[in-house]
Amino acid sequence: MHSVIFLLTFSNLLFSQTKKEQKILDFLDVRYGGKVDSVFLYLDPNFVYNQMPYVGLGISTNIDSKGLRVSSVSPFGAADSLLNKDDIILEVNGVKASKDNIYSEKLNFFGAEGDTIEIVFTRDTNEFKTVKLPLVKNQLKQGLGSFLSDIQKYNDRWYEYDLEVLDYFSRKNKMLLHYQWDGVVKEGGPTYHWSVMEIIQTDPISRKILSIDAIWTEKQFRDQFK
Repeated sequence: MHSVIFLLTFSNLLFSQTKKEQKILDFLDVRYGGKVDSVFLYLDPNFVYNQMPYVGLGISTNIDSKGLRVSSVSPFGAADSLLNKDDIILEVNGVKASKDNIYSEKLNFFGAEGDTIEIVFTRDTNEFKTVKLPLVKNQLKQGLGSFLSDIQKYNDRWYEYDLEVLDYFSRKNKMLLHYQWDGVVKEGGPTYHWSVMEIIQTDPISRKILSIDAIWTEKQFRDQFK
């Protein structure tokens, strides 16, 4: 079972939306609803999604029966010379990378720039390797095809989720959105929370979305110092 609940509430927004603003809110609806064909109609052919800048290893992973399977490695970080695509990460700083704790706060790759993360991984054979990798600044960019693919994968991952627009502000061809996302991986499981801020830029003629820039909320910024 996979259900989606949208809470597009505007209790703090005491004004009606313009057509441009309503179009962006409608886009948010189909985006998190996993309606890829509908999302495509909102986007410019040269669309770019600038993901939230972060300090990390510059790798992406997928859940594997053995641990975390490396799906990509950035060529701009230390991981490029030590990790390969399809390596299986077994431990992160002494915490086992299993399906049971994959979303646990104890299992993370975060810290301050220059901090190191100890990883135990295996490659092709049963041999285990341990490496220490420094954290570096990263900001991933996605084109149209990659963005649409990730929307579908993201939607398939969650059992259900709620989406609440907290505030928004628009001027000319840009709109700043602040929304709260809550989701559960399986029925009866724990709820995960994200607060998101994005700047969405549209083409003044076609009104299609040219770019989305994810930015930190105040809470996310403060969390870097915990």
